[in-house]
Amino acid sequence: MNKKSKTIALFGVWAAVIFIMLLLETYVFSTVLPVAPPAVFSLAATFSFCVFKDWKFGIAGGVIFGVCSMIVASMIGNAYFILPWVSLLPRAVAGGIAWAVCAGATKLFQSAKSEFWRETLPSALGGMFGVLCNSLLVLTMLAISTDAYGGSFLKAMQALIVTNTLFELLAGLILVPVIVKTVKKAYYKGNNK
Repeated sequence: MNKKSKTIALFGVWAAVIFIMLLLETYVFSTVLPVAPPAVFSLAATFSFCVFKDWKFGIAGGVIFGVCSMIVASMIGNAYFILPWVSLLPRAVAGGIAWAVCAGATKLFQSAKSEFWRETLPSALGGMFGVLCNSLLVLTMLAISTDAYGGSFLKAMQALIVTNTLFELLAGLILVPVIVKTVKKAYYKGNNK
């Protein structure tokens, strides 16, 4: 399989994984948290995609997650996440930030002897900052453009810091490096990076 075909296949598979994970998480958690159900595994998959290769993957991963979020929101009737400025825009920015943090950390630690410092830590930091940026931007957009949580960013953060953000941050920090390492091993098998 040539490089372009591999990349197209990777985009398709990753988009499907993000969509299915988000759909399952939304159906499971929407009964408890109807406004903003946690997206622990789908965000880990998203930010793994964002830090996988280059800035295009970063933004594309965020856009894919945003589109999936809008589709799932329309399926379950969540009026807030159908809005592109709540679902799509914050995720595209968060994907770019995740890639930038990972790329910066990779450059900073490129001469380290330990694989942890060269590869694992940059992916973990990218995942963590991507999730943090996602949470802050989505909650800000919810607060300023909808009546969710009474239109208050502070109320939104208080409501979601323990139920969503903490678990999503841990997933970004722990799962992103594992997913990236696994997928890179398969994607680059027999090829140079």
